[in-house]
Amino acid sequence: MTQKTHSALKELQRLDDAIDRAEARIAEFEPLLAEVDEPALELREEVENTRSRLKELKLEERRLETTAEEKRSRMNKLEERLKSVRNLREDAAVHAELDMVRRAVEADEQEALSLLDQI
Repeated sequence: MTQKTHSALKELQRLDDAIDRAEARIAEFEPLLAEVDEPALELREEVENTRSRLKELKLEERRLETTAEEKRSRMNKLEERLKSVRNLREDAAVHAELDMVRRAVEADEQEALSLLDQI
């Protein structure tokens, strides 16, 4: 075997040893990466769940606001109707309905505020 071939083989062996050490070092990092990856994946899932819940809460808030607005509109119509009642019985019925709608509006608004607090 010539000196040149011998030197090349020695260099190749040195490179192989360096590659083996590098691969061993990489293998040491695998459990560490898995250890770091697991909490990151859990956090990612938690973020997705939170985003989904936030979206649901916002939809519910919009629904409640729409419902409350419809009820406020109904209240306004009832208040206008009060101005044109003809007898006490009609007056009492409109007042009763108006009170019921007011309570429903207050309940919807309170629920919407509760949702906003959760957001």
